[in-house]
Amino acid sequence: METLEWTGGIDACWNYWMCVPTTDRAGVLSALGLELLRRSSFDEAGEIINALAHEHDETISLVFVTPPIDGWTAVIGPWCDAFNARRAPDARALVERLSVAFGEAHAFYFGSQNDGNGWMIARDGETVRLCADQSAVTPIGESLPIELEWLTRLGLEPPVADLDDDDNFEFFYECSALAVARAISVDTVWGLPATAPRGDGVLAARSDDETARRWSTPDD
Repeated sequence: METLEWTGGIDACWNYWMCVPTTDRAGVLSALGLELLRRSSFDEAGEIINALAHEHDETISLVFVTPPIDGWTAVIGPWCDAFNARRAPDARALVERLSVAFGEAHAFYFGSQNDGNGWMIARDGETVRLCADQSAVTPIGESLPIELEWLTRLGLEPPVADLDDDDNFEFFYECSALAVARAISVDTVWGLPATAPRGDGVLAARSDDETARRWSTPDD
């Protein structure tokens, strides 16, 4: 079996991203109601997204949209938070809208300090799986194959929602959002494919979000 090589991506301590199975970046922006602000590299965008994450204001619509990565386009930033109670309804609606346009779309959350994991899968406008270790998130759908694989490895019985606290911690530690993202789309935090482009991404935001525009303005 071929050994995959992975490289780091954008680690913002609290990481939120969406993945869409398309190379049509303009179509993704249109479906999300965003406009392109300017081009950006992963390195520059990493600094901006990390600062936004520490701002703890997921209403700021500034995101980094990657170049195509193995046929996927990722959208990264706190605005993509499909798991926080305040932002989740709007973010989940956007993921479902993307799935109408492109057949399927995913959303993920990964806390780099062992403070949370979550994943959402929508197909044809409907959420078919929602799973997270946050108590406020009500699970939707059946376990994914990657979830069942890790449950079996750990000697645990599905569903994930019925695990006790100790087993729940062990499961989400091993079957993290990163592991799920690598299995079904793209891990933009710690596991980008080594062949992933490192430049030619873009920053984008809602046209009426002046705060996002200020955040995206390069320092002189």
